Amino acid sequence: MVKRGIVKTDLSGFVKKVQEHMEQFVEHAEPNLMLAAIMGGFGFPFYYFILHDFYPQPYENLPLRLLNAVICFSWGAYRFMPDWIKRFFPLYFIVSVLYVIPFYFSFMLLKNEFSAIWAMSTLGGLLLMTLLVYDWKYLCVMIVSGYGLAWLSVFLLDGKVSFTYFNEVYISAYIFSMMGSIIATHKRQTINRIRMVFMRSLSGTIAHEMRNPLNAIVNAIEAIQSILPERPSASSREEIFMITRNNLDAVNDVIDEASDIVRRGNKIIDSILTAMQGGEVDIKSFRRRSAGETIHSAIDTFAYSAPEEKKLIRIEIREDFEFFGDKDLLIYVLFNLIKNALYYKNKPSFSIAITTESHPSGNFIRVRDTGPGVPVGKRELIFESFYTHGKTGGNGLGLSFCRRVINSFGGHIVCHSKEQEWTEFEIMLPVYQSDKVMLLKKEIVKKKQLLVIEDDAAQRQLLTNLFMEWNCRPDEAASGDAALKMASYKPYDLILIDIDMPGKSGYETAETLRSGNGLPANLCQHYREIPLIGLKAPSSVNAYERHLGYGRKHASISRSYTRP
Repeated sequence: MVKRGIVKTDLSGFVKKVQEHMEQFVEHAEPNLMLAAIMGGFGFPFYYFILHDFYPQPYENLPLRLLNAVICFSWGAYRFMPDWIKRFFPLYFIVSVLYVIPFYFSFMLLKNEFSAIWAMSTLGGLLLMTLLVYDWKYLCVMIVSGYGLAWLSVFLLDGKVSFTYFNEVYISAYIFSMMGSIIATHKRQTINRIRMVFMRSLSGTIAHEMRNPLNAIVNAIEAIQSILPERPSASSREEIFMITRNNLDAVNDVIDEASDIVRRGNKIIDSILTAMQGGEVDIKSFRRRSAGETIHSAIDTFAYSAPEEKKLIRIEIREDFEFFGDKDLLIYVLFNLIKNALYYKNKPSFSIAITTESHPSGNFIRVRDTGPGVPVGKRELIFESFYTHGKTGGNGLGLSFCRRVINSFGGHIVCHSKEQEWTEFEIMLPVYQSDKVMLLKKEIVKKKQLLVIEDDAAQRQLLTNLFMEWNCRPDEAASGDAALKMASYKPYDLILIDIDMPGKSGYETAETLRSGNGLPANLCQHYREIPLIGLKAPSSVNAYERHLGYGRKHASISRSYTRP
């Protein structure tokens, strides 16, 4: 009974595999089906009259040509067929291609005893076949099978097979042409396979990244529904419903949290799309962040499939540290490592440990799980695009993108493992005060739009020189009015303002920027959020801060500038 079950399982698996190969056969031929239908549908009857009336051959067969034309036209109708017919089309297509091209052309070649016209026609037909058959192995098998069946058919019909007009030159011409065609076909097959893997991986990755925002929205809706008063009945005439301050704050907190998760998901998807198109990770959002806070945020917001999964994770912040990077991107890296580890959650005594350590040479985040481990030879391969190991349903993009993210932080990620016992991913991030971080900051500043508003030309030049040491050339304005005009055309990321300018003062210029008066509508919100730095003698610093008001991004510094 057991053996019979094994045989049945193997047989069903084999049949399923054959079906998949046949479907792939049609999938790769589909873009050229209409072209093949037109060429074959009209070409077979047309060349009958050419070869029958203008270049007579020993043998011609109009019914065979008409049958071929009908078959070719049926290929062109594939996309218009109902689904129940499409289920049988792959098998029909493979058999019909075998008949129409290698069998028919070989049959006519042998019936005409290798005449020059049919030798060239057969070669042309075989080259045309490469439009429909994507795999060189299938191509070779079908050509050999078609010729063998044609030889057998001619022998059975005529009792012999003649090679009256055969020329040895045909052999080299056939081999050279078919080898070139097979190489081109193999290259096209490789490109198509990479494209298909790319698209499937991309769709799988984006679908996965949509899971967290969608779950957050669902949870937010449920939380808000539990807080708000019950929906009034249709007969109710009440128009005012009360909600406590605590509940109102809770609703706002839920909305803010859901919005933050959705924003993070959008950022991750944008980053993945940019990376897959060959672009670099966007570093303009890099900030000074806490590793411990980021780790806790990742654990709290991960989309667990069951509450028990979170209990499998242990966090040990031995030494917290600050890093320079994007909090959302590091959370995404941790999401991937946690998701990969949880794949083996059913293993006995499974657990995940996330630890941090800080050293003068670098800071470390380690994610260790007690899964089956990774073989030595695959610990680098797992970071390559489209490579997966040990599990099904993956797309091979997660760890590759994780490495790109960590590299953009100036760090690196490696895999350590002991097979059948544990796997540990070690993330090294540079110390915040390191040269690597300083270079990243300079790279970010270089891409920023800065404006210096200073009526004193010498002071303005000094500030410009200081920024130029960071490879950044700021724009300059000698008055508040000139600055506001410039700000209406360009979204500056940072503005330095001399408070005591004559005419429109720094106070008035700052207030105009914050209020958006006279600015284009698309820039008003931008200038409410960017940092403004006031330049003032030390005795007046506090007055400037009070003037700007509470809750706005601002700073004030003395005019005794120093180099960074």
